[in-house]
Amino acid sequence: MKVQKNKKGGFIKMILILIVVIATLSYFKIDIASIVESAPVQAVWSFTKTLFTNYVAPATEYVWNNILRDFIFENVVDFFTKAEEQIVNTNIEDLINLTATSSPVVE
Repeated sequence: MKVQKNKKGGFIKMILILIVVIATLSYFKIDIASIVESAPVQAVWSFTKTLFTNYVAPATEYVWNNILRDFIFENVVDFFTKAEEQIVNTNIEDLINLTATSSPVVE
């Protein structure tokens, strides 16, 4: 038997955890602003921002603009075009007769 886990994180749960973390830090008199403004954190933040701006964002933009966007939209348009053709070419009376004759009678 396969057990499914709840994959939803829960927004309220995240807010409550954040409140508990902030309350714990303030109880131990840890100043979050001084940590964020410290030189090591600023260096890591600057490096992360530079890495994202110069490498991740352009690569993602290239893949989206030149590969994924055209592939996705061409397939979506093709799918709906074929679906429209099938709907137009469907004989409703034959479909109703087929459904009526193949449905089992439940008593």
